[in-house]
Amino acid sequence: MELTNQQKQDKVRELDLEVWASFAPKVRAHEKCPDSYWCYCPLCAKGKKKDIHNLTGLVYKHSNGDGLGYKCLACGAAQPRVFRFLGGAGARAAEDYAEKRLEIDAVGKGWYCPTPQRIKQAQEEQKRARAAEHKADYERRRKENQAAYSLREQAALNKTDCNTPKSSTTS
Repeated sequence: MELTNQQKQDKVRELDLEVWASFAPKVRAHEKCPDSYWCYCPLCAKGKKKDIHNLTGLVYKHSNGDGLGYKCLACGAAQPRVFRFLGGAGARAAEDYAEKRLEIDAVGKGWYCPTPQRIKQAQEEQKRARAAEHKADYERRRKENQAAYSLREQAALNKTDCNTPKSSTTS
């Protein structure tokens, strides 16, 4: 079943929320945005007192709808994308995250999460195999055409040899 863009965005938000909730658990909902929440920043000392006034971490919804980001208003730490936060291309956690997004077709062009490395490598291998196949086919056709051209040239020479009158040599 094909998911709509809105359904994909909802699934991405769920995946992102899992990551951010383990990094910076929700303490209080954001007043204006239902998909955002305030939390203590695990990266700075401002959130260590557990005072409601020290809720400097914010998990927020991206304006384009592609997931959630994190920003601390005290220390300035910002992680706008879960994929990059998890280590980016090549990191096991980030690749697992990208594969989960691949299942719902929310990676690659138009999304802020790239295609997993494993899939990219498989696509590159398929591309190289197709290129090799096309090159072999090109070489085969080229040899066939060369052979056909040689046969036509030979036939044309034989025909001209047969059509030329033989002259008698007088000495």
